[in-house]
Amino acid sequence: ITYLIGNGFDLNLGLETSYKNFYNYYLKLPTENIFIKRFKEDLSENIDTWSDLEKEIGEYTKKFSKAESKEFISLIDDIQDALAEYLKLEQDLFDPYIPNVNLIYDDLFNPGKYFTEKEKSYIETFMRKHKDSVYELEVIIFNYTNTFEKIIDWKGRRITASSHSGSSRSYENVIKNVEHIHGTVDKDMLM
Repeated sequence: ITYLIGNGFDLNLGLETSYKNFYNYYLKLPTENIFIKRFKEDLSENIDTWSDLEKEIGEYTKKFSKAESKEFISLIDDIQDALAEYLKLEQDLFDPYIPNVNLIYDDLFNPGKYFTEKEKSYIETFMRKHKDSVYELEVIIFNYTNTFEKIIDWKGRRITASSHSGSSRSYENVIKNVEHIHGTVDKDMLM
């Protein structure tokens, strides 16, 4: 089972992790750099069109000459550092109250519970075909935050979350891996 987790996950948890939330934070940060000041002015004038930071920064490159490439890189570094700071603040605000993590594990290994009857039937048929094996779950996270890890108490190594019945014995349900493909606020952040 593979889950793909994006920013909707953090937004649903109540974190203010949209780019617009970040922009409001970023625009208030002081700077002496003329290129960053100019960028912030442009951003504040057009903030409603900046829903996709990466795309808009790509468009913004047109405002820099080849001779200004170092200044552009400084701007990108400034944005990325500020984004990491901001998301870390939001991440640190999140304190999951999990009365029973086993309920979460049950949901993770029974994804069909929330699907339509047709989809549910398909998944249950697939799972029955593989009932005599360990169920392994992998999570690919596009977010920079660690909220999912907090919820499942992930310590960087596989978790035996529960088990399921096979034909003649029980098999483990294992959370095998949680991978941040764009890095985290603390490490290897890639915009």
